Amino acid sequence: MEGTAFIVSIISLLVAVGSAVYARQVARIERERRRDERQPTFSGTIEMEPESVGGWYSHLHLRLESPWPLTRLTASVIEGHGVEFTPDQDSIDPSSSVPRLRVQHGALRTGDQTDWLVRVLEDRSERICLRVICGDDARRQWETTVYVTTPPQLSHPMFGAWR
Repeated sequence: MEGTAFIVSIISLLVAVGSAVYARQVARIERERRRDERQPTFSGTIEMEPESVGGWYSHLHLRLESPWPLTRLTASVIEGHGVEFTPDQDSIDPSSSVPRLRVQHGALRTGDQTDWLVRVLEDRSERICLRVICGDDARRQWETTVYVTTPPQLSHPMFGAWR
């Protein structure tokens, strides 16, 4: 009788351990599913503006389209050529080498956009691809890519197209 009770106890213990392991796996899968559902989405543009003394400023804007705020993001040009971040801005990643292809940004709410100064060279790709690594206040992190079309040509209202 005691042997049977002991065997039943061991079986009960194994079932309890198995249930705990299963519940933990289900909880992990659910956390990952919720994280994936909150994957941030961005739209990107490059805007050209004439300087007051001639020439061009170029601004790279990333707009957060998804409905959840972010606490930080890093953007890196990973495909394309002829677009680089200018060195005279606080958001340049100190570990970024020349050409400067990586910048950082702080908090961003839905609809907010970044404004980074970029140099757009005459010889450039039709579009660039940015790798955006971002996170929220719950320490979740995402990595996504954003394709940004480069302007077709640099032109100045007084001097015509620069070629």
